[in-house]
Amino acid sequence: MVALDYYNYFYKVAVTGNITRAAKELYVTQPALSKSISRLENIMGCKLFIRSTKGVSLTLEGELLFQHVKETFKAFHETKSKIDAVKLADTAEIRIAVGADLCEQFLLREMEAFREKYPSTLIHVVIMPTSKMDQSLREEQVDFAISTEPLSPEYVFSRRLFPLHDCFIVGEKYRALLESSPISLFELVNYPLIMLNKDSRTRMNFENVIRSYGIVVPPVHEIADTQLISKFVQQGHGIGCVTDLFVDADIKAGKVFRLPVLEYLPPRYAMLTWDEEKQISAVTKALIEQLEEAGETFAQQIKEES
Repeated sequence: MVALDYYNYFYKVAVTGNITRAAKELYVTQPALSKSISRLENIMGCKLFIRSTKGVSLTLEGELLFQHVKETFKAFHETKSKIDAVKLADTAEIRIAVGADLCEQFLLREMEAFREKYPSTLIHVVIMPTSKMDQSLREEQVDFAISTEPLSPEYVFSRRLFPLHDCFIVGEKYRALLESSPISLFELVNYPLIMLNKDSRTRMNFENVIRSYGIVVPPVHEIADTQLISKFVQQGHGIGCVTDLFVDADIKAGKVFRLPVLEYLPPRYAMLTWDEEKQISAVTKALIEQLEEAGETFAQQIKEES
């Protein structure tokens, strides 16, 4: 069996075209390298290099061998890069800005698979509203953000993950409205609406949509958490204005009911955003790539279920 070192020496000489230079890069003496190449040629039963005063070039047989060896060492170097990334992850930290709902419904489900690959990586998950994510990225307080709206395009790079559909939900107290649904927004605003706080993008989106139809937004109950809105709806305190994904479990369990409306409610998108001009670690890039792939899969699932 030919020693792997022989192939490694052959590969380096072929790439550099110079035995002296290859010997320096391999940290071996030139005579030792020349002897190894000669041994490989004896084993192969043919000349692999044409030697000249300018260096060496491959023979026809040498070129054939190089094409096969090149693929092997390419795979080897790619694997080594991945191993280096794992080693780097032993001391790496990732800082993520994300809303509470997106964290629970999307990020958490991806964390388990990522930790299996990079068990030593320290991940800081910072829960914050979308309105504060721009500043956190610019000041490098976080490495990337997952938001329900696009952030400023001036300094950051964004990818769409999957669509988000805002909707109205009712409990048993207002379930009778389902019998005459879809209902118009003009009628719906006469009921007590339960929304997130004013700095929430979901709240802003609802208000903008309602105003686009010339409707004055009435006073609403403000609740800081989507899951709490669902509970308030279940207890009959009003009609909830939420993103359907974030109450999907309650809808499927029959705890709340989606109330169709006549007017069009445009979708939003979960966004993955980072500053491409800032240097990020290999392990952070790996997580970004995983979330992008997961977003594509999740978007397809949503499309199939709709």
